[in-house]
Amino acid sequence: ALNRSWHLEHFVCCCCRETIEQNIFFEKSGKIYCEKDYHSVFSPKCNKCLLPIFDMCVMALDKTWHLDHFTCDLCQKMLVDEEGFHEFNNNIYCRLDGVNKIAPRCFTCQQPIMDNFLSAMNKQWHIHCFVCLDCKRPISAESVYEHDGQPYCFEHYHKRRLCRCHTCHEAIFGAFVAVGCKKFHPDHFVCSFCRVRLSLGGFKIREGKYYCVACFNRLVG
Repeated sequence: ALNRSWHLEHFVCCCCRETIEQNIFFEKSGKIYCEKDYHSVFSPKCNKCLLPIFDMCVMALDKTWHLDHFTCDLCQKMLVDEEGFHEFNNNIYCRLDGVNKIAPRCFTCQQPIMDNFLSAMNKQWHIHCFVCLDCKRPISAESVYEHDGQPYCFEHYHKRRLCRCHTCHEAIFGAFVAVGCKKFHPDHFVCSFCRVRLSLGGFKIREGKYYCVACFNRLVG
């Protein structure tokens, strides 16, 4: 063998020192190996079972696999015939499980976001899921109002905040007059008798009603 002659007992594998009695042997750099040790030393190892690969293999992510061991780490589906795969945290996934594992989740529906999305309030949404929690009308990231971690339009944000006029009980969206714990639209903070607009510091209170100084003095005599 190898253009040389051996005693039978000297024709041995350089690793295990077992006699090679059959014609199956391998030579590498002048050394002789039995089939088992040659594959153990030189053949690629399967990333899953760690055993040598003797025939066809899959090469991906700088690793090798037996064909039937290149599978999704979640559902165990073989990936050889799949149209792509995902790698995440040193695990491999089929496309479906990869999307479920890696893709960001919509804050509203909790489903994976596969395409365009909207980011606001440090969360992500499908475009069609980013709506006011109360009226369900679409809102934009620039016009959203946050309350208790939920998105609202301008109108329903103020209704949720319960910033209401003490006189008309409607939501206050802009400037207001605050008297104690009560709030008023500026046009609704008026004298209960003559209906003139009141100013802070220029009114009196009697039996829960607000009066200008002149009307108050006439009432109390």
